[in-house]
Amino acid sequence: MDINIKRDGLTLRGRLERPDTESKCPAVIIFHGFTGDLGYERDGLFQALADLLTENGIAVVRFDFNGHGKSDGSFTDMNVLNEI
Repeated sequence: MDINIKRDGLTLRGRLERPDTESKCPAVIIFHGFTGDLGYERDGLFQALADLLTENGIAVVRFDFNGHGKSDGSFTDMNVLNEI
């Protein structure tokens, strides 16, 4: 499921993937590296990791930092403090 997170006037875009269960489950947040994105490629590393985790009962949240991937903002405006 695609998700949008509003922060400081920007929309950060992300994805929530849950295991096939209605009960509570642990969750993992995957952060991408410098100049990366949440992993949109079906055969990419982040998607493979998300698939493995959800198959083992763990929910996964991935998102693009501001200025990356499909999130709002400019890459030139990002810094460590606004990424936190």
